[in-house]
Amino acid sequence: MNSKMIEIIENGLYLTIEVTEDQDVRLLHFGAAPLEAAIADKNKQGFRLLELQLSGEDRAEYHGRTHRASFPGLRMVYVGHSDTVNALGRKLELSLADPITGIQAVQHFQFYKGVQIVRSWTVLKNAGEAEVAVEYISSFALTGVDKEGSGERNDKIEVTLAHSGWQSELQWRTYRLPELGMYHLADRGSKRIAASNTGSWSAAELLPMAVLHNKESGTSLFWPD
Repeated sequence: MNSKMIEIIENGLYLTIEVTEDQDVRLLHFGAAPLEAAIADKNKQGFRLLELQLSGEDRAEYHGRTHRASFPGLRMVYVGHSDTVNALGRKLELSLADPITGIQAVQHFQFYKGVQIVRSWTVLKNAGEAEVAVEYISSFALTGVDKEGSGERNDKIEVTLAHSGWQSELQWRTYRLPELGMYHLADRGSKRIAASNTGSWSAAELLPMAVLHNKESGTSLFWPD
């Protein structure tokens, strides 16, 4: 199958995106080291660049409240991309479109000069003839965070969360995935780890940020809301 790769190396960050012959766009890798682990062709379709769910659209898989395998997200095809430099640093923009609804999306990756960090967001435009309602859109979707190293996910992956309470803010605690109920029995599951709150306090119980650490590869991903 003929495909093209979009590879970005910037400030010690490595971004690998594949555009297939059918113009499907997959985010294969993002991290502080180059892509080394081989990804089986049968699994690549799950490495989505973005997830988009519209009201009335179905899903390809039903796995609880996890936001994946969505439509029209799975139908979005590559339109083009730009790789430029602005006042902040390098900027990658990928444009996609749904041939059925006419929804267009631009995925933005903003790198910063001298800082090993990236800001990611998605902009939607309705270029179709009918109104649509958006259920959810990902600002950043990363699959395969455990692919580096040969060890079992249950043993090598740790998640650090920031618990908060009245006069007990920022209590950072680190967990193995099984300690949070996410056992690796299959590559797909309905279990998720979520940091959210109700009411007007954005961080009443958990701060909307986390650190994911691969003990075997020595790499970490940190993300704030």
